[in-house]
Amino acid sequence: EFKDPASLKGKKCDKIVPQTKLSTYVLAKYSTVKQLKKDLKNKVFPKVWTQGDLGLESVPFHYVFHDVTGQSLVLEYTKNGMKYFDNTIGAMTNSPDFEWHMTNLMNYPTMQRTEFTGYKYHHKGQKQELKPQWVGTGFSGIPGDYSSPSRFVKAATMATHSGKTKDAEQAVTRMVHMMNAADIPKGIMSAHYVDENGDKHEHTDYTWFISVYDLSAKCVYYRGYTDLSVKRICMDDIPNFDAEIDVERAFEEGVVDMASELKRPAKQ
Repeated sequence: EFKDPASLKGKKCDKIVPQTKLSTYVLAKYSTVKQLKKDLKNKVFPKVWTQGDLGLESVPFHYVFHDVTGQSLVLEYTKNGMKYFDNTIGAMTNSPDFEWHMTNLMNYPTMQRTEFTGYKYHHKGQKQELKPQWVGTGFSGIPGDYSSPSRFVKAATMATHSGKTKDAEQAVTRMVHMMNAADIPKGIMSAHYVDENGDKHEHTDYTWFISVYDLSAKCVYYRGYTDLSVKRICMDDIPNFDAEIDVERAFEEGVVDMASELKRPAKQ
């Protein structure tokens, strides 16, 4: 919940930011999470007022900020006011709030990378040993639906148990695969609503795009929905003028035809 703009008048308007521009404000003003946290703690951070977007009167944003040192901070606005948290697990999704998600993690204490060995049963002198007949038992019970609580648990678990990467390229590759685990295809999720004229409409949720940031190299990797190939833009290469690029492209633009690379097998 954000401030009603009608409630911000006079001197209160000297330092206010609309909810849709808060990320831009933070990126323009702060270089590190530490600097941001200092202003939040000292209560010199601007008030944030509600502004409609995406066809909504107010967008229920949850903000998460990362810096090149690896520090991460979650910033949320609820009916109880503004709250911020050190993001100690490196994951964030939508509602409910961050505290709720962290409490919910307590329901999944058995998640582990290693496989379970099985279990031995004893009854009246008889023994029965049962071993798993498939791989991935360490993550048995991890939620697989598309709700934000389930995606939070999955993201936190994967980030924690995926091990360290040797370099940024390997980390970006792994992150793209992790994002695929939360990808929502068109047609899977839909909801019906009635507009102000009484007409019924169907709203379909899907993953518009994914983005992965290499903060050390100042590069962003992304892909749209139709074009599945990964693209990259690095900040140092951006021209010094107003410019834009279409995230979404045609399916064929992301497909590489490998027929010309086929080789005749060598004779034995």
